[in-house]
Amino acid sequence: MADVVPSVSVSSWLKLSLRERYQYTYRMARHDIDAQHEHHLRSRMKAVMAMAQSKWEPFTSAEVFNNMGEGFTIDEIRLAVGTGHRFSPHHSVNIGYMLNLKKSTDSLDKMLHILTTEYIYNL
Repeated sequence: MADVVPSVSVSSWLKLSLRERYQYTYRMARHDIDAQHEHHLRSRMKAVMAMAQSKWEPFTSAEVFNNMGEGFTIDEIRLAVGTGHRFSPHHSVNIGYMLNLKKSTDSLDKMLHILTTEYIYNL
């Protein structure tokens, strides 16, 4: 994987970021299924509310998986909402909910509901 994440502060309380991630996945051959190579460009737009008087930072994001091997077809979408708490300049945690829509046949018809937790250490 490789990431590029430009961000901009729209106001004193709103920060927007766009993450572009290239992901290569290799799946080994099993039984009667051939090995698979997948190239995805994952684009995520994220909005974070960071108010100076609060250590809580609500966020929302939308991520799209573009399958580069199939003409940039979208085969997965992730929608997330949650909040983060900053304990210090280096330590924070996020909790949230994610709706993951995956392509199983010809449409995004496989739906997963995910509760998320994340520990973040900033250098």
